[in-house]
Amino acid sequence: MEVLLQKRYDGGWRLPSSLMKLGESLADTAKRKIQEEIGLVISDLQLLSILI
Repeated sequence: MEVLLQKRYDGGWRLPSSLMKLGESLADTAKRKIQEEIGLVISDLQLLSILI
Protein backbone atom coordinates (compact mmCIF):
# COMPACT_ATOMS: atom_id res chain seq x y z
CA MET A 1 0.00 0.00 0.00
CA GLU A 2 1.18 3.54 -0.74
CA VAL A 3 -0.01 6.70 0.99
CA LEU A 4 0.48 10.16 -0.50
CA LEU A 5 1.47 12.85 2.01
CA GLN A 6 1.91 16.57 1.42
CA LYS A 7 4.61 18.59 3.21
CA ARG A 8 3.12 21.59 5.00
CA TYR A 9 4.58 25.08 5.15
CA ASP A 10 5.31 24.56 8.87
CA GLY A 11 7.44 21.47 8.15
CA GLY A 12 4.77 18.91 9.12
CA TRP A 13 3.12 16.35 6.86
CA ARG A 14 -0.57 15.79 6.03
CA LEU A 15 -2.87 14.03 3.62
CA PRO A 16 -3.82 16.22 0.64
CA SER A 17 -7.34 17.56 0.97
CA SER A 18 -9.86 19.37 -1.18
CA LEU A 19 -13.51 20.07 -1.75
CA MET A 20 -15.54 18.31 -4.40
CA LYS A 21 -16.92 20.40 -7.21
CA LEU A 22 -20.64 20.18 -7.90
CA GLY A 23 -21.31 17.02 -9.93
CA GLU A 24 -17.75 15.68 -9.53
CA SER A 25 -17.20 12.09 -8.43
CA LEU A 26 -14.92 11.14 -5.54
CA ALA A 27 -12.44 9.59 -7.96
CA ASP A 28 -12.46 12.67 -10.20
CA THR A 29 -11.88 14.92 -7.18
CA ALA A 30 -8.90 12.83 -6.09
CA LYS A 31 -7.40 12.78 -9.60
CA ARG A 32 -7.85 16.55 -10.01
CA LYS A 33 -6.39 17.39 -6.62
CA ILE A 34 -3.33 15.16 -7.08
CA GLN A 35 -2.65 16.74 -10.47
CA GLU A 36 -3.12 20.28 -9.08
CA GLU A 37 -0.97 19.77 -5.99
CA ILE A 38 1.92 17.66 -7.22
CA GLY A 39 1.58 17.37 -10.99
CA LEU A 40 0.96 13.62 -11.15
CA VAL A 41 -1.67 12.25 -13.53
CA ILE A 42 -3.21 9.13 -12.05
CA SER A 43 -5.73 6.69 -13.49
CA ASP A 44 -6.32 3.68 -11.23
CA LEU A 45 -7.77 4.44 -7.82
CA GLN A 46 -9.07 2.07 -5.19
CA LEU A 47 -11.08 3.25 -2.19
CA LEU A 48 -9.68 1.49 0.87
CA SER A 49 -11.93 2.90 3.60
CA ILE A 50 -13.90 5.90 4.78
CA LEU A 51 -13.29 7.30 8.25
CA ILE A 52 -16.22 8.86 10.02
